[in-house]
Amino acid sequence: MHSVSVLVILISFVCLSYAGKHDLMQCVFCKLITESAATELNPMSAFTLMYRRCARVGLMEPVCDQFVDQNAKQIVRLARAGIPLAQTCQALNFCRD
Repeated sequence: MHSVSVLVILISFVCLSYAGKHDLMQCVFCKLITESAATELNPMSAFTLMYRRCARVGLMEPVCDQFVDQNAKQIVRLARAGIPLAQTCQALNFCRD
């Protein structure tokens, strides 16, 4: 009985971890701000545009800003490396397709 409980907890943890990596809002934020990174070669300008886009999402702005804080450097790095916009969010595991 104990091993079944441990197995259930382990499976739940794996499912939650997977869901966290593929959260719909993370995908939406990634796509929203990735467009900014692609149009700007200067990282500071790209960051400014990302935060401006977040300012347009209303009540979700603080969450979007946090997403930018945590992921902007990686997004700009991939954009500068030539990764296509459509693949950037997938490469960072924010979107499935």
